[in-house]
Amino acid sequence: MCWSSGKDSAWALHALRTAGDVEIAGLLTTVNQAASRVAMHGVRERLLEMQAEALALPLTKVLIPDPCSNEQYESAMAVALEQAKRDGVTTMAFGDLFLEDVRRYREDKLAPTGIAPLFPIWGLKTDKLARDMVRSGLRAQTTCVDPSKLDASFAGRTYDESMLDALPAGVDPCGEHGEFHTFAYRGPMFSKEIQVRPGAVVERGGFVFADVLPAESVAPTVVHERGVGMLELWAIEPSEHVLHRLLVELFREHWAAVTFGPLIQGAAWEIRASKKPEKIVLFDGYLTVDFGTLHFHLCIGEHRGDPGRETPRDLAVERRTHRAEFFRRINGDGCPDTWGLRLMNGRREQQLTVLLPNPFVTDELKFRTRPDWSQLQLWDQLRLDYLGLEPDERDRSGSRMLYP
Repeated sequence: MCWSSGKDSAWALHALRTAGDVEIAGLLTTVNQAASRVAMHGVRERLLEMQAEALALPLTKVLIPDPCSNEQYESAMAVALEQAKRDGVTTMAFGDLFLEDVRRYREDKLAPTGIAPLFPIWGLKTDKLARDMVRSGLRAQTTCVDPSKLDASFAGRTYDESMLDALPAGVDPCGEHGEFHTFAYRGPMFSKEIQVRPGAVVERGGFVFADVLPAESVAPTVVHERGVGMLELWAIEPSEHVLHRLLVELFREHWAAVTFGPLIQGAAWEIRASKKPEKIVLFDGYLTVDFGTLHFHLCIGEHRGDPGRETPRDLAVERRTHRAEFFRRINGDGCPDTWGLRLMNGRREQQLTVLLPNPFVTDELKFRTRPDWSQLQLWDQLRLDYLGLEPDERDRSGSRMLYP
């Protein structure tokens, strides 16, 4: 099933399951690698994964760059389809409704693969279809609006009877002309409702995007580490594309603000770069960040070694990032006083710590007389982007840094 995370994909899947004519092998979704979000819909990867869990179906992500040319998109899809064919997939279903050019495009691209296209809700009248979906209990949130076709105020609205009633004449009630895109979180196709909450609304690239966040709070793991003190840890998915996006963001956009290096018992490397990286490249699972006068390599992905000198599988596993986590240290006053990111390899050894801007310490590593809370802007943004967490008042509760 070609899965967009929206209501039409959800209803097409429901139609297939109701008919019972095919066995659904799984979901296939294109994901913007740079943003870790569903392409065009702007839905967070975690929510996509929660949909797959509620559908009890395996999920295949097709990673595409940003920006992505049509050639790059087709190349990534071709690889995914080849793998699907090898896995025994014979049919690919889509949630398209009536756009003939879109259907022809899909048919043309599938023809050489031997995989047959299937359009289970093709030709249904969209005014009736929209009402049928809503009356069945399906609910979705509008995640993207094209303001040239629909007022931006519709971004973030719940797809329900009241929204359908409010749509102006000329706007397709299913948004088939690209007026809007959605994230489906409830309906007869799901085993349970996906609990969500609205996030920020932003304009980007000529579209208006409304963020959707998991409703549940991501609780940290609390640990006490000797010589460090109490730490609150938030785990991040240690996949290659998530870590690549995060590290590129930190060292390309915030290189002047962060301090980095491994922090272990008996050694603390606290490095500040003097200039922007000359290059950041990923090769054979290793991310290289090169500042010219210094550089480092991190194994964050699948590492194979050179042809004829392949790295033993167990060694490759040990080298790769096994755990990634945001952290904040809680001092003797019971308040946070240090914020950062750290990575551990498969042997549980620390690969890297990145210390984020600190409200209690100046760039010259001197204590401030008063906290500068603007220094937490990067921490707040990383929490929102990677954990779906809004700023926490507790981060601004302290008055000083205390060494353990």
